[in-house]
Amino acid sequence: MPGTPDPVLGSSLLTHAVGALAGVVAVLLAVRYRDDASPRTFAAVGGAVFATLALLLWFVVRVATDEFAQLSIPSLPTFAAIVLASGAVLFAHTALCLYLYGRAGYLSPLLVLFGATEFVVWVFLHVRGETDPIGLYWLLFGPLVVGVALALAGVEYGVRRVAGGGVGG
Repeated sequence: MPGTPDPVLGSSLLTHAVGALAGVVAVLLAVRYRDDASPRTFAAVGGAVFATLALLLWFVVRVATDEFAQLSIPSLPTFAAIVLASGAVLFAHTALCLYLYGRAGYLSPLLVLFGATEFVVWVFLHVRGETDPIGLYWLLFGPLVVGVALALAGVEYGVRRVAGGGVGG
């Protein structure tokens, strides 16, 4: 179908499996390192690592498949701004999830972290679509992830309050 991105790994199912594995690793790392630093440090470092690795994945896939030649880049400053904006949103949604988990022990942000990781890996491992996902991530997908994380954390907060567990547990 014209405009449909091609999975770099050869199949969409395999790409989903790799994305799910990356999501599991992200959650396991969050659980492992939660108590090693303050919630702010945990969130900042985790968000920076996630955003860096995600952008590297996007970049390496496009270099390996020679997709940079196919990208329509209006200007280098515009392209850099889009990549930086996507990186900032990748950082923000990851840091938010890690902060909510690290500070209050909320589990719903781990679910969001898993889903966002799976989605990011899946979408960044696709090339040759009508538009590149980096151009849409900062504008559409990333803010949606932030909203879902906040909404689910709010629901979890409410459930914990009703159940008598207090704010954090």
